[in-house]
Amino acid sequence: MTTFISFRKPIFLICACLYLLSGFLQSCKEDELVLQNLVLEMEDDINAFPGISAAGETKTFGIICSTQWTVESNKSWCIVSPTAGTGNGSVTVIIESTEEPTTRTAFIKVKAANLIGEITVTQEGTELGVSTSAIANVSAGGTVTSFDITTTAAWTITSSATWCSVIPESGTGDRSITVMVEPTTEAVERSATLVIVAGAHTDYVTVTQEGATVELSTNLIEAVSAGTTTTVTLTANTPWTASSNQTGWCHVTPSSGSGNGILTITVDPNTSITTRTATITVVAGALSGIITVNQERIYNRLSDSLALVDIYNAVGMEDATTGKWDLNAPLPVSGTSTDWTGVRINAQGRVDSIVVAASVIPATVTNAYLPESIGDLTELRWLAWAGNATSRLTGPIPDGIGKLTKLIRLTLTTHAFTGSIPDGIGNLTEMINISMANSTITGAVPASIGNLTKLTDINLSGTGITSLPIEMGNCVNMVNFMCFGTQLTSLPEIFGNWTKIGTIMLNGTSSLTGPLPASMGSLTHAFTSVFMYNCSFTGTIPASWANLNCNTLRIEGNKLSGEIPAEVKTCPKWASWFALPAATPNVGAYICPQQAGFGFTNCN
Repeated sequence: MTTFISFRKPIFLICACLYLLSGFLQSCKEDELVLQNLVLEMEDDINAFPGISAAGETKTFGIICSTQWTVESNKSWCIVSPTAGTGNGSVTVIIESTEEPTTRTAFIKVKAANLIGEITVTQEGTELGVSTSAIANVSAGGTVTSFDITTTAAWTITSSATWCSVIPESGTGDRSITVMVEPTTEAVERSATLVIVAGAHTDYVTVTQEGATVELSTNLIEAVSAGTTTTVTLTANTPWTASSNQTGWCHVTPSSGSGNGILTITVDPNTSITTRTATITVVAGALSGIITVNQERIYNRLSDSLALVDIYNAVGMEDATTGKWDLNAPLPVSGTSTDWTGVRINAQGRVDSIVVAASVIPATVTNAYLPESIGDLTELRWLAWAGNATSRLTGPIPDGIGKLTKLIRLTLTTHAFTGSIPDGIGNLTEMINISMANSTITGAVPASIGNLTKLTDINLSGTGITSLPIEMGNCVNMVNFMCFGTQLTSLPEIFGNWTKIGTIMLNGTSSLTGPLPASMGSLTHAFTSVFMYNCSFTGTIPASWANLNCNTLRIEGNKLSGEIPAEVKTCPKWASWFALPAATPNVGAYICPQQAGFGFTNCN
């Protein structure tokens, strides 16, 4: 649409007057300017093109005139065409785009003789808006995302990193920008900067990509000889591959993937008497994870025979004078044989019992020990190997003991063992009886012993054990608990659930301090004895002990003091507390006498 532009009002009035005078004056010169009704579609007093976009626009205006005229712009970015004419005409104004952030102004002048008209052109400056300043925590697996730019100008986008690209890289005006982030296999985080330039404006978008990670729920699989199938959780944020170095018997699926997954590892049966190992390798670029698969060998009559030979050599039995095994004699099909003293064979031809007298190990053998291969006797139910002052096993109790999961009785008394009871003892959940009395084991009894819920008898007396775990309270079938003469320093509350207990013996443990265990007060069933004398217990008798129902209670020779609780002293079970018939044991002698400087205030 053509816009008709009016000159300033004084010029308009002059033109009007000239028009009126022309009717009366016939001698008007031919080159006088006659501009008629130069008007806008807007108000007559507005001679302007305001609010021109920074992207540029094209405008037109009309001229009504009876003579020659010229048009000129004072700015090169504001182009008029034509620049001259005669009579009525139309002028095109081309306002070029701008990259400046501020508003700019141009003036267009129309001249006819001595008359001048002026149009003001106002062009807005450029703008730049970015919908986000950061694209953070992009997965290592890569992504396609976007952000928006808002501008009136032409723009370009450049990336500081080749792994982060944009589409498009240039344009004009508002646009949604696609950002493509490639996968990474590096463990460290990386970032790229997108630089947006629109005219004189510059803005930035930071793209941050996480480092690649590969985590496995386990790095070790212990497979039984019969074979197994195990699943391992894989946590990753990048593509990965998985492979086995022993594809003949250890298989992994799937072999590849991206992101989190589940690996299924299948181990075929092992029919040899040799353990074997495979490695599952998970690779994600520069990262890798390893799963070690150990498979036990098959345990059979042959492996039992080899284990017996190991024991023969380890304990110095070749020098034995009694009970010596004959390596040249075959194992019996079942039962026992005089050629293999103390060895019993079950109906399947496997060793299920070894009971050896102390005299088997000659006094001249000073380094006899139990080999790790004792754990290969997987059908063993009873292992009893006694020692004495001159015929003793040395070294640590082997971890292989923890493989004898069918063992119900373990007797290793009077030996010169070093170290503590191995944690694998907790695997022997069929165990009923443990005796290591007078052996030189030391340290803490492992918490895993709490797994032995079938255990009825334990004898660690005369050893160097220093502590008992609270988990021992889980041995709810305990009948005989003997830990006297040890190096225990404190006593946890382990007795509350021992409702089958018959004998508790902790006497003669001078290092045993702290209060008497209140949990014993819950033992209301009738049982035999509690021996806690000649220790270093402090405090008084717990009030809960009024419920204690044992035939013999001995707590003399400790560091007990204060008052005996009234409920204990007046309990019917204590009717003969002070005065007893001559034929009755003196209860007072078992309770009241304490170490020098200690004692109860109300014994009399």
